[in-house]
Amino acid sequence: MTGPSLPLPWFKATEVYFTTSPARLYSDNAVWFGTHLGAGNYGPQGEAQWHSVDLKPYGVASDAISAFLSGMLIVTHGTASETADMKIVFRKPGDASCPVSATMGQVVEAHVGGGQRSTMSTFVPLSNGCFEYSYTLSTPGDWSANSGYGVNLSLQAWAR
Repeated sequence: MTGPSLPLPWFKATEVYFTTSPARLYSDNAVWFGTHLGAGNYGPQGEAQWHSVDLKPYGVASDAISAFLSGMLIVTHGTASETADMKIVFRKPGDASCPVSATMGQVVEAHVGGGQRSTMSTFVPLSNGCFEYSYTLSTPGDWSANSGYGVNLSLQAWAR
């Protein structure tokens, strides 16, 4: 795996925007899906692929350089004896230095019938108000034999 040369390039934000409304987790969040929730929710067919998210409908300016996401990574273990492991990574659209196999967030559950809710927060780099994410699963397959996975990340702030 190759990545950017160290030290990383750092950028100064001149403005940070946040809401005074309560932080919430809604089904229209910036990143929200479940692998056993049906069509339109990036089920297993979306694994190890880049998915684009446009934050402009949330009020993020097209010249924003970064957004702060916060929420949960979720695994509900199925009936198969397996270690359920989901990893997720974020990048600026088209950034070839970030492979789909990279890890920014992770949730693991080994107990049959168990479940995990792992909190996660991260700044994501933006281009034209957009970012991309990819996730990988250790145990793809159908619920309830295999584990079910989910991500629920809401936009908390953005900067330019």
